[in-house]
Amino acid sequence: GKTSHAARQQNGVDAIMMAMRAFMDIELVVAKGFSAKEPIIFNVGAIHGGTTNNIVPDHCRMFCTLRTWRDSVAEGMLSRIKAIIEAVASTAGGKATLTPVKHYPLVVNHPGVTAALRETAERLLGKEKVKVNARGMGGEDFSYFTSQKPGCMFRLGVKAPGASSWIGVHNECFNIDESALEVGVKTFLQFILDHHNGLSL
Repeated sequence: GKTSHAARQQNGVDAIMMAMRAFMDIELVVAKGFSAKEPIIFNVGAIHGGTTNNIVPDHCRMFCTLRTWRDSVAEGMLSRIKAIIEAVASTAGGKATLTPVKHYPLVVNHPGVTAALRETAERLLGKEKVKVNARGMGGEDFSYFTSQKPGCMFRLGVKAPGASSWIGVHNECFNIDESALEVGVKTFLQFILDHHNGLSL
């Protein structure tokens, strides 16, 4: 944007205003630009702009998260975001730059490994204790492993029996039932023993 005193706002270009308009236009694309069957998450987690109340800000940064289940959808959404921010900025007399930072690839559980692990877990723990999680939108660095070798990610139930609640990861009060860790170790060891001669995939 371009800074100026708020009393002479006509001499400035408000970067925060541009960011707010871009944010709303991007949300409109998320809501109406893709099929309702296509999971997309767009989130603005932080907006940093301006210095004080009576100055038109010349700079504003938005820190965003974009998550989808398909790379092609993510690329299409990034293209739309770039077009939106550039158009909004141009209309207001400013400039905009998109700086994409790609993090984790998608986690893909290999069907053969998943079936073998489930069989081991059900035999070890009992069928009633092994559940299939619904597909989610979380990011996971385990995806780097499954992008290189066939694998399967599983989670442990970490709420203590009888507890009304628990506090999971990404929280300063993180608190789980640590006896669940033993379940994970035993499952890994049994899987290795079951398939130490290799797994036919």
